[in-house]
Amino acid sequence: MRIEKAARKKELVLCVLLVLVSLVVFLQAGAFCVRAEEREAHLYDNAGLFSQSERDDLKRAMQDAVKKTAMDFVVVTTEDAQGKTAERYGEDFYIDGDFGLDEEYSGMIFLIDMDNREIFYSPVGRMNYYVTDTRRDQILDDAFSYVVDGAYADAALLAVNDTVSYVVEAGVDTDVYVEMKPVQQKKSLTSVEIAAACGAAFLLAFLPCVSIAGGYRRKPGKSAATGFQSGYRTQSHFLLRKETDILVGKDVTSVRIPKNPPPSRSSGGRSSSSSRSSGSYRGSNSHRSSGRSFNGGSRKF
Repeated sequence: MRIEKAARKKELVLCVLLVLVSLVVFLQAGAFCVRAEEREAHLYDNAGLFSQSERDDLKRAMQDAVKKTAMDFVVVTTEDAQGKTAERYGEDFYIDGDFGLDEEYSGMIFLIDMDNREIFYSPVGRMNYYVTDTRRDQILDDAFSYVVDGAYADAALLAVNDTVSYVVEAGVDTDVYVEMKPVQQKKSLTSVEIAAACGAAFLLAFLPCVSIAGGYRRKPGKSAATGFQSGYRTQSHFLLRKETDILVGKDVTSVRIPKNPPPSRSSGGRSSSSSRSSGSYRGSNSHRSSGRSFNGGSRKF
C-alpha cells in the first residue's frame, strides 16, 4: 500500500509540473504574439488629421508592410513639435518609442509636422540599404504633392507603400552599395562546344605542321651534294674550343644586424585608422543617434 501511495504521489507531482510548464510556455507564446501584434502598426495621429476610415486603411497597409519587409513602420502627426525641428522631433519620437525590429532598430518614420509645417521621412537601420538619398527624395516629393492639397492620409499611405516597393521589388540600391550587387555566374561550356573547340584547336595546330614539314622535305632524285638548299650537311660545321675562367679577386661586405632594432620614428602629425562595419550606411544626411542610423529628409509646405 505504501509503495502504491508513493507511486501515485509521484504521478500527481509530475502532472502538476507538466501543467505548470505548459502554462508558462502558453503565456510566453501569448505575450510574444501580443508584442508582435503591437509592433505591426505604429500610427499616432496626434494632430487629428485622419478620419477613422483613413486610420483603418493606414493600419492595414502598415501591418502588411511589416510582414513583407520584417522592418518597423511608424507614422505620426503632431501640432506641437515641442520647440524642435521636424527632423529632431521625428528621430526622438522613433528613439523614445523604442521602434525597430532588430539589433539595428530597422524601419522607417514618416512625420507630418503641423507646427513647423513640414513633412519628414527617414529610413532607419537596414532600411538605409533600400531607401537611399534618391529614393528618399522621391518619396518626399510624391508625398509633398498630396500634403499641399490637404490629403494627409494619402501622403502617409504613399510613404508606406513606396517604402515597401523599394524593399520588396527594387531591392538594395546597388548604385550606392555597389559591393552588394549580385555576381553573375559565368556560363559553362556544353560538351558539344568543348568538342568543337578541341577540334578547331587540333586543326589550327596540325595544318601549319604539315605545311612546314612539306616545305623541308627534299625532292626525289636530288642529294645534298648537288647543292640542294635544304642539304644541311653540306653547309654545316662543328667547332670545339676549350676555355678557362680565372678568379682575379673578391669583395665581401659584412653588416651587423642588432638583436633589438630601435623602433622607427614616425613623421609628424597624427595617424588615424578607419574601418567599415556592417552597420555603416551611406547618405547625404547619414548619422547615428542613440544607436540608430538615420538618413532623413524633409519638405516645407
